[in-house]
Parts: sequence; C-alpha cells; structure tokens
Amino acid sequence: MDVFATKTSEEIKQANLNVLNMLSSADGEVELSDKVTNAIRTRIREEGFLGRIMERRPTTPAESQVELNEDKIYKVVNIADESSAATCNLVGELEVRYWKGKRARIDMWAIKTPRYEKTEEEIVAMDSFIIDDLVKSLHNSIEQAEDARFIELADAIITGAGYNIPATATSLIRKDMCAGLNMLSSRELRTNTILMHEFRKNDILGWDGVEIGQTETSNLFYEGLSRDKIFRDVTWLSSLKPFMNPLYVYYFAAEEYLGRFYEWLPVKVIVEKKGDKVSFYAKEWIGFGVINTKGLGRLDITPVGP
Repeated sequence: MDVFATKTSEEIKQANLNVLNMLSSADGEVELSDKVTNAIRTRIREEGFLGRIMERRPTTPAESQVELNEDKIYKVVNIADESSAATCNLVGELEVRYWKGKRARIDMWAIKTPRYEKTEEEIVAMDSFIIDDLVKSLHNSIEQAEDARFIELADAIITGAGYNIPATATSLIRKDMCAGLNMLSSRELRTNTILMHEFRKNDILGWDGVEIGQTETSNLFYEGLSRDKIFRDVTWLSSLKPFMNPLYVYYFAAEEYLGRFYEWLPVKVIVEKKGDKVSFYAKEWIGFGVINTKGLGRLDITPVGP
C-alpha cells in the first residue's frame, strides 16, 4: 500500500502501521524522510508566495561569505541605484536593518521547526494519517519563517517610508486598484505582482463586465484568479493564511528591482526513533532581503464601520 495515497478509515490505520514498519529499519527511515521532504517542498512551492515574488536561488558555501568573529554565513548584494535596502532576522522577534550605499548583506538563517513527536501507541490510535498531520505541522512552521516574515518585513518598510495609500471603498474596486498600480509607476517602476487576501479576490468577482470586459469576467468565474493576469503582465496572488491582513493589497516590482531570496540548504525532514517514541522535524538555511525599498507598496482598504 502506498502510504501517501488517499485513504478510508481502515486504510488510515493500516497506513499508520506501515509507517511504523518503515521506521523499523534505517533504510525505511531514509525513505520516509525523503517522501515527507518532497511533500513539504511541493506544498511550499504550490501554496507559498515568497518564492513566486522572488525566485528561490540556490547558493553554495563558495558563493557566500563567513563572518570573521561568528559562525554566520551571508551574501553580499548590490543595492538598487538611489535607493536603500532592508534585511531582517528570520528567527525571533522582527528586527529590520536598513542599508545605504552600494551594497547590503543578507544573512543566512538556520530554520528548525519544533519537533513533531508521537509514541508508537499514539500513532496506532490515530484516526488521521500521521503523514498528513506531519506535513501540515512542519509546513506551517516553515511558512512562518518565509511568507509570514516577508510580510512583516514588507509592512515595516511600507509603514516607515509611507508607501501605503488609503482606498476609497470598503471593498476592492477598480479605481483603487489602479491607484495602487500608480504607486510604483510614480517611482519609475512597474508592478510585477499583486498579493491580496482571498477576501479581496472575491471582491473582484463582483466587478461587472463594463469594468474588466465581459469575457474576462466570465473567465474569472470559470477559470479562477490565482494565476490570471488582468492588468498587462501583472501576476495576481491570493492567500487565506492567518498572517494576511484582509484589508491590505500589496504591490511588488519585478525581482530584479525588489529583492533576493537565497537558499543555502533546502528544506529537509529529519526522522528519529528512540524506543517507542518517534520524532520528526524540518530544517533549512535561507535568507532574503529587499534590495530596493521603493519596489513595494500597499493599498489599505477602508474598514467597515461599526
């Protein structure tokens, strides 16, 4: 039986037993680790938005620098002309560092998720597939270090520089959407990606044919919006993640005018079994930063009054 296939309640119990059997040998642990790793990488690629705003760039020790007095790895990047850069920590409370001049430093951070632990008895008694629970738990922790922290950094930059504008309505309307596009245009940059909460995407479904064309309106209903491009080459992304504010719509320039996202060690799941207890955790080494603080902006939807 494929332990990763969709299952009935009886199949779930058998699948969880199969997982325990896999953990009875070193080869089985490696196989399980590889499968869970691939499942999490797929989920990050399909559900995450940071890697679609800035491409995840593999990097090596030879391409990186090491701090002289600390065991810290970092990358040196060029700052966009006549702008500034901003970087932040990926572990602990947000701390933003701004850079002026020609270059900035993006530190690599070792991200390690909390351990997901179960005893053999707990696994046997589960009424859900342990791998589904495991992938969701580990992915949520990785997501906090990537997408959620990127939004925190973006909000800090936008608030500090005043790169947000108020909307004129309590829902997303075309007039306000275009005003958001003009934010980056006024800085001689073109919007490449728009990121919004799912609620705001639903607002667009209410636009009539006069606003975006009858054919395009129909396509939104029948084909969805997640990868549609309505304004020229602009990519639209939406998310229901709890760290996304439903009242914010973000505008980002193309990666070359926005920032860099480096991956020193891709996410990997570690499986450990001691006695009757099994533990799983994921780790990765990444770093990202904004090399042009002018390359982002935000439209703030008017909240509905009491």
